[in-house]
Amino acid sequence: MYERLQAALNEADNTKREAYEELHKRQMAEKDLSEAARKVDVAETAYNKEVSQRKEIEAAVAKDETQLSALRKQRDEVHEELQQARQKMAALELHVSDSDQILTDIKAKLSEAYGHLDSIRGEHVVLLQERVRQKKEEATTSTRGAEHFSEFSLSELEQATENFHEASKIGEGGYGCVYKGSLRHTTVAIKRLNPQGMQGTAEFRREASPGLHIA
Repeated sequence: MYERLQAALNEADNTKREAYEELHKRQMAEKDLSEAARKVDVAETAYNKEVSQRKEIEAAVAKDETQLSALRKQRDEVHEELQQARQKMAALELHVSDSDQILTDIKAKLSEAYGHLDSIRGEHVVLLQERVRQKKEEATTSTRGAEHFSEFSLSELEQATENFHEASKIGEGGYGCVYKGSLRHTTVAIKRLNPQGMQGTAEFRREASPGLHIA
């Protein structure tokens, strides 16, 4: 009987110990499960935070890339405008250089033309003076020394000299100006005397004797 009781007590102790161990294991398992759940929550929170930060970074990077792309486009436009401005400046400088050269050539040609014109005028003066001298000699011979004058109207003289135009002028002196003209199909030198430069009739006749005149 005692042995049975002892065996029952031992069995009860074993059952009690097993139940306690089972309870302890369950508590430890629940604790581990709770810790694991906490760690999962922490990890999930950290992950969500990381995802949010990554999205913010990606958005910032996308914004920076957009701004950078706009800046690059603006830089390219400015560079293109600068290139065009440089090309226009080079073309303008070339045009100015060409214009300067053209102006220099024109000035040289004008100077040459004026020189040639002066030379021609000088030659005409000599020729006209020679013709006047010859006419004077012919008139002197035909009149046997008598003083001879050809008279023309003012309108004829103005028509012959284009109204005493500067282009017809071939000489100028203290008593007046000499013009080239054509009277009655003859090229003549016409001296337009300045009355203020004459001292008297004798001087007027002496000055008037070489050619055709108008006072």
